[in-house]
Amino acid sequence: MTAVELGSAAPTGLLERESELATAREWLDDVRADRGRMLLIEAPAGLGKSALIEQVRAMARGEFFVLSAGGSEVEQELGWGVARALFEPWLLRLAPDERADLLSGPAASAALLLAPDGDPGRLPTSDASFAILHGLYWLAARAAETQPTLLIVDDAHWADEPSLRLLAFVLGRIRGQALGLLVAARRGEPGAAGLLTPLASRPEVIVCEPAPLSAHAVTALIQARLPDTNDAFCRRCWELTAGNPLGVRELLLAITDCPPAAADRDLETVARRAARSLSRSVLRRMASLPPEARGLADAVSVFEVGVELQWAAELAGLEPAAALAAVDRLERADILTGEDPLAFTHPLLCATVIARSARAAERCQPRRAPR
Repeated sequence: MTAVELGSAAPTGLLERESELATAREWLDDVRADRGRMLLIEAPAGLGKSALIEQVRAMARGEFFVLSAGGSEVEQELGWGVARALFEPWLLRLAPDERADLLSGPAASAALLLAPDGDPGRLPTSDASFAILHGLYWLAARAAETQPTLLIVDDAHWADEPSLRLLAFVLGRIRGQALGLLVAARRGEPGAAGLLTPLASRPEVIVCEPAPLSAHAVTALIQARLPDTNDAFCRRCWELTAGNPLGVRELLLAITDCPPAAADRDLETVARRAARSLSRSVLRRMASLPPEARGLADAVSVFEVGVELQWAAELAGLEPAAALAAVDRLERADILTGEDPLAFTHPLLCATVIARSARAAERCQPRRAPR
């Protein structure tokens, strides 16, 4: 089993996530026993955060009432977007009299956001925001009075600011209730208005940090799909991906598109094909970075292997201070390791950036460091 879905021809589920799942079970036990807490899953892109969430949802099925939503980079500027996605589907499934009953008393102010004729503009912005936070909290608390309740937010690094404020607001009030928060976010991403960063240090929060897959796990994945593949080939696949489950998935899909013998002879070609599949995810991450960071990543990709910061900065045309700031951003985006000499977090990601920035490779010649 693996931390990403691999299709019917390979095992599905989770591999090397026993510790994370044990933590999730303890968290569910706490929520069930009226000891509400937050479980925060933090990891770089591709480490299987969403797969862990799906596994927790399966563990909670039948016993917990679950409301879930996910952040989106194209909707990050839409206020209350994640909050609406959490509560609206539930309320719209109810009969009008049930909905009206829920949106009464302490939860009445949630109608400013969720009722069909809700109008947050009726109050001054600060008053409306607090009233909505208060109402949404009471709406969740009412659900928890009937059944242990989970609020799940995936990709919280892309959530809008008011919705992140809702998570913090609810977190401060769930002790003693059968109400839990499950949040997944990319490591190092502060979220809108920096609201994610302080959550991890709060005593009510359990932080879970999935690690990359081991060489043994990657070997098991590949040999499950291609039983005759030798261990040396599998280890090379692990080296190319550094155990990143998303990278492993794309590489495995690329391998299965080729005859096994051909894949054995030409792993680099397979890696380039997998890099093209990964390019959309990498392009999204790169697009969110400042031009200096993108330029430095392009420069590092020209060398393909580790390169000293001064040479990469020279190729990118960056002054030392700007280069250091760019390295910091690339490290937080899990694109570079952040060490000197600079290197990509895994070779498959390097191949992805090379494919993305062919024009940069042509501009930055020769391919050797200046002497």
